[in-house]
Amino acid sequence: MVQQNVSEEVPGITELSQRVVTATYHRYPKLHRVLTIVLIVLAVTCLVAVVVRFSALPLMPLPFLAFAWYALSRMRAKAEDDRGLLVWTSWFLAGTLVGFWLMSVAARWLEIASS
Repeated sequence: MVQQNVSEEVPGITELSQRVVTATYHRYPKLHRVLTIVLIVLAVTCLVAVVVRFSALPLMPLPFLAFAWYALSRMRAKAEDDRGLLVWTSWFLAGTLVGFWLMSVAARWLEIASS
């Protein structure tokens, strides 16, 4: 009977995800610019919401969006290293998604507070 180590990685999953991220990043050279514009639009939306709602609550996502921007800049620096590109892409995605989720949470809280 062969005992399999539970903490072992399934062979191929990491390599497959690295290939997908690397191929996408290198196939579309304007992707970095588009992602930067998306982050800027999300950050400006938060700043506009502060002025419109007269509350500091919409500033909650800004640290996560700033971290996503940092991860995006590291993605460009690690463009030739497949593993590094995968790691920083994952961090970029996580920061952006958490920031976007916090934007919806802040909007819901402000909507409840105004009713």
